[in-house]
Amino acid sequence: MERSEIISLIKKNIPLENLEKAKKILNTDYEISYGDYEEKDLKKAIQEKNPVVIENHLLIGFNNKEFIDSDENKFSIERMVKAIVIEGLKEQENEPIRRNGDPFAIIGRMDWMDSPINLSQFHSIMDQLQVGEVFLPPHSAVFNFLNPTEKQEKEKIVSMLVGANINIFNHSNYIDNCFHEIGHLFWRTSILSEEKEKFKELFKKLNPASIYEYEWERKDAEEMFCTIYKWYLKSILINKSFYNILEYEEPTGLLLFQNVLTRIANDKMISDIWESNKQNIFEYLNPRFDKTTGKYLRKAGMLEKIQDIEIPRKICNDIVKFEDGIKFVDLGKAIIPVKDNKIIFESMEKATPYSKREKIFFDCDGVVADFVKGYKDYFLRDAYQDDNFTITQQCMTMPNFFRDCILKYFLLFSVVSNVSFR
Repeated sequence: MERSEIISLIKKNIPLENLEKAKKILNTDYEISYGDYEEKDLKKAIQEKNPVVIENHLLIGFNNKEFIDSDENKFSIERMVKAIVIEGLKEQENEPIRRNGDPFAIIGRMDWMDSPINLSQFHSIMDQLQVGEVFLPPHSAVFNFLNPTEKQEKEKIVSMLVGANINIFNHSNYIDNCFHEIGHLFWRTSILSEEKEKFKELFKKLNPASIYEYEWERKDAEEMFCTIYKWYLKSILINKSFYNILEYEEPTGLLLFQNVLTRIANDKMISDIWESNKQNIFEYLNPRFDKTTGKYLRKAGMLEKIQDIEIPRKICNDIVKFEDGIKFVDLGKAIIPVKDNKIIFESMEKATPYSKREKIFFDCDGVVADFVKGYKDYFLRDAYQDDNFTITQQCMTMPNFFRDCILKYFLLFSVVSNVSFR
């Protein structure tokens, strides 16, 4: 920004505690960011001619360790402070933003009607989120803004994930709490068991870092992950400077999280390619039989088009059997040999044609297998305390969970033939 533009802002009242009012005062013509900043971040902003608002000071320059405000006052900043950075005039858009997916955030109960908190901040951040983004859980979440009970106040509970509901009880830093609870939902719906193990190993040697502002954020691997997740969301939805803090304070955790996002993006790409070629694959696996010639008819060149296509992870987990180191997967149209997530076409003579196989679904919640013990051993959680939605989400992250429970915690001894456990 030019100095003339900065001077024109000097007499404007821009209260730090009310960002939405600041946006209104600036007539929405300026891009502004807000959050916690270090001294170096503030200096960088000023060097880029972006004025900074701290409390009631409009910073326009600095000299060594002293900052200079619009009234020529000088003062130093020795720790991270809350600030608003005025980044410049907004670019005018010729076309409205087109939304291609379902909204991620759904407003549920609102008990804060008499509260001074303005949810415009929530909408400005959350309304841009859509289901399908690799950094979000795979389905929408319902956000409830509730008044805490006496028990919740006593236990200092500020937020809580209950199924697909994110309940927020405290007005202070409620956006951070929203991000943290989205992290819990992401952990339970999007993280693979082997990825969770890596975060658990990191937690064992967790070092002190400024991103862990509360003791409960260092409680276990899941809380640690949610803290990393919170800072990552802040970096892409609020201010990119948060990324620098996360990268410096928790580089290993950030790398593990980025690996998760890369894996999810790759899984989405594989699923898209699979869907666009699925019909050809099924036609090849179930060719039309010509009674006159006694031969199966396939289109020329079809194999070359489909032989290197990977099978999506969820389908690969539907394993029927292992034979000679090869797993056989149920595609619905056929049970086929798979290796490295690709169909082994040279071993197709071992494939089983599609047939209406009877499948018996056993009651595995304590009748055939000790579900409670298996749930605790696999997920380190209590099935009696979790709600049905959470239990379902946990079990979905572990391929063949019920089959493994039967094998390890078998209670009912019987001999059954031609049975598939699900």
